[in-house]
Amino acid sequence: MKSGKKIVSLALSAVVTVSASLSAFAIPATDPENNSNASAYSNWNTTVWSTAKNNYANLSMTPGATASQMKFSWYATSAPAGAVRIATDSAMSQNVKVFDEKGSLDINVTNKDGSATYSKAVRVTVSGLKENTTYYYQYTNNKTDDSAWSEVTTLKTGSTSNFKALFVGDPQIGSSGNVAHDAFNWDITLSKALQQNPDLDFILSAGDQVEHQAENSNENKDAEVQYAGYLGASVLKNLPVATAIGNHESKGLFYKNHFNNPNMMTEGSTTAGGDYYFSYGKVLFIVLNSNNTNGSEHDAAMKAAVESNPEAAWRIVMFHHDIYGAGAPHSNSDGAAKRNYLAPLMDKYNVDVCLTGHDHAYSRTYQILDGKALDYDTPVGGTVTDPQGTLYMTANSATGSKYYDLVSTQQYYVADMSQKQVPTYSTIEMTDNSFQIKTYQVNDDGTVADTGDGVKIVKNVTKASLYNMIQEGQAKADEVTAENATPATWAALKTALSAANTLLETDRDGTYENGNMSGIVDKTKDNTLSLVTKNDLDNTYLALVNAINGLKIKGDATELDAAITFAQTLADNASIGSNPGQYPEAAKTALLKAISEARTVAESVESSQADMDNAESALEAAVKTFKQSVIKPSNDKEVESDTPKTGDGFQTVAIAVICLVLLGGTGTVVLVRWKSSQKADK
Repeated sequence: MKSGKKIVSLALSAVVTVSASLSAFAIPATDPENNSNASAYSNWNTTVWSTAKNNYANLSMTPGATASQMKFSWYATSAPAGAVRIATDSAMSQNVKVFDEKGSLDINVTNKDGSATYSKAVRVTVSGLKENTTYYYQYTNNKTDDSAWSEVTTLKTGSTSNFKALFVGDPQIGSSGNVAHDAFNWDITLSKALQQNPDLDFILSAGDQVEHQAENSNENKDAEVQYAGYLGASVLKNLPVATAIGNHESKGLFYKNHFNNPNMMTEGSTTAGGDYYFSYGKVLFIVLNSNNTNGSEHDAAMKAAVESNPEAAWRIVMFHHDIYGAGAPHSNSDGAAKRNYLAPLMDKYNVDVCLTGHDHAYSRTYQILDGKALDYDTPVGGTVTDPQGTLYMTANSATGSKYYDLVSTQQYYVADMSQKQVPTYSTIEMTDNSFQIKTYQVNDDGTVADTGDGVKIVKNVTKASLYNMIQEGQAKADEVTAENATPATWAALKTALSAANTLLETDRDGTYENGNMSGIVDKTKDNTLSLVTKNDLDNTYLALVNAINGLKIKGDATELDAAITFAQTLADNASIGSNPGQYPEAAKTALLKAISEARTVAESVESSQADMDNAESALEAAVKTFKQSVIKPSNDKEVESDTPKTGDGFQTVAIAVICLVLLGGTGTVVLVRWKSSQKADK
């Protein structure tokens, strides 16, 4: 039995290339020039996109480290004094606060028509935001110039204990071959989502915001045009978006320049950036750069994130690659390969939900623990209470820029999958003890329809999973060892560990050898794996927890043996009878019984130190009781006071005093004789 899975560096020897044979496709239904949006698209293309495509200075707004912060970034041709100011009225006169730029990046980006060269990616962090408040903000490249501030824009904050987020995947602006088409559809999807959900608090985007991944701006200027289409969506002026780094943007600097992410770490880094995290109420969001294949770095990042908010009731992780997806090109190839170093981290840190993209096809898994699918017998849209394992969600394309076919054989871990060839988005509604996700499609006629799939998780208690308990149980077994444990409790622990390992089939997890992947990928690509029932999981879990808590170390009987010897000597030397100095027979019988019980504990290999200590205390109490039972001689009775305590006694003393005064020494003799006569009468 392994004490835990190894989380190690993993270098992929090759990148899977998706060919046309894998059916990557855009369809007429999402071509805005040829569907019911043709008129709207034509107008937008003429009045908006014609200039917007050359504007690289769009504002990017990102959630802050906590709900009280918001982070901003934008490109500037020059910015001698960049800043953001907020107020609680549209006239920008009430409760005004100004926040200066900090951590801005020097860049050198010329837009495609050559009309502007941007020298700085300005970065500003706003803090002190309160819940359920409407704010108004402006930003500027020079706060000393009153005319340089942007137009006033609304920013609303919600409740951290009851909020709603939008989850989208792979907008991939430019993937269809037409940036304008994709940018228009992206704007439509977000606008429809906000129209249907005006209470949205922020957006989660699982990567591939754009198509191209140039190493620098001179290699591929289309990348910045695509970001102009992505960031130009009208909704993004009012809603922050937390993004994952997709494989189509991991190499260039564009992503790093545009997004001012909170708690950005060096772990998980590629050219585009690294892992980061933020907290929103009782929810900890961790965003990993899954393009980095170093599992040890992601482990360190997740550890830091968890330690930043150890009291978080929910842990939600987002990264790009769908390690448990259902898309034909990636879910069983490069996505699956990443299970080896990402899936164990979800188990290790008790992640509740994992949000992914990459395969441009929708899927929802069962709860997954160590590669096993846990069947809570939950109907579509139903509720699962206090589950173990992680729910994996893979988003379809939010723009329709590209779709992929589903796998021909549905994997055992997939609860639902679909490819409806229309843009989709999901809503996530959260309270302090619940998570609910629903998915919707945006039809080409502009209507929004519920896809019918979703699930709700309710969490009343937070506890370690069976995976974690196996690690804990094995660690305790390694620490105590069979030699030191009591045989019965050792056997119980080994039996419970064996049952838990059998249920999760940990023998098939494998290891990493010489940089080659093995184990969990081979295990989880086996569609003959059966679902684990809730009853089997609960029973195995409870047995293991009880065995871990019940493991006892053998006690040291040295002190108990000494106490037994002393008590036995006392009993052997005790005389039974009714005379003074003797002991009642019942008292000796009770002592001998206590000695026998103590000796049984001392001689048992099942006795722990606590058992020894308790037996010693009980024997000491029995010895004390026995000693107190000795028959005492009559003269050992307490002598009564010589001082009379009644009224007559007082008169006697008074007479004695008078005699003492009148007779001198003779009076003293009279008094002594009186005392003697009093004693003689007793």
